[in-house]
Amino acid sequence: MVEGVVIEVEGLLHWHLLRVARQVVVDLGWLHIFLCQNRVASFF
Repeated sequence: MVEGVVIEVEGLLHWHLLRVARQVVVDLGWLHIFLCQNRVASFF
């Protein structure tokens, strides 16, 4: 009974961490694109 709850909690934490990590990667990707565009724009 307790083991099942622990596994469920671990599964939820793992899933949540994956979601957070993916969101961070997406945000960093957009930030990188934004900074690159600004750098290119400042050249012209």
